[in-house]
Amino acid sequence: MYSKWKKRTRREVVAPGAGAGGGGAGAGGGAGPGDDRPIPNVKVNRHVPDEVKGAAALRKAKKAKDNLKLKNLSKDKRRRVEGHKKKKQALEKAASLKGVTKAGNRKIKAILRY
Repeated sequence: MYSKWKKRTRREVVAPGAGAGGGGAGAGGGAGPGDDRPIPNVKVNRHVPDEVKGAAALRKAKKAKDNLKLKNLSKDKRRRVEGHKKKKQALEKAASLKGVTKAGNRKIKAILRY
């Protein structure tokens, strides 16, 4: 149990006078100025998840963030942005249907010979 605690916290319990520095002001339970053992120069942030986000998770997070940005706009600015989106969608739809015609909509010129 002690070895797990040592690995997790990167600390040790040192008996008084047992440190390498002798029995000075720094000897004792902590890593003081008189203690000769090396102190790791690393801090661990335990509040960060260990796994790395994938591309799909990053896209989802960005989409959610953009959606919140839009929701937090004032009404007039939001209407302007949404209006532009609707116009853009309508233009794209019209462009995609431009080459497609229905048979009933075509004007046909027929020449009849007897």
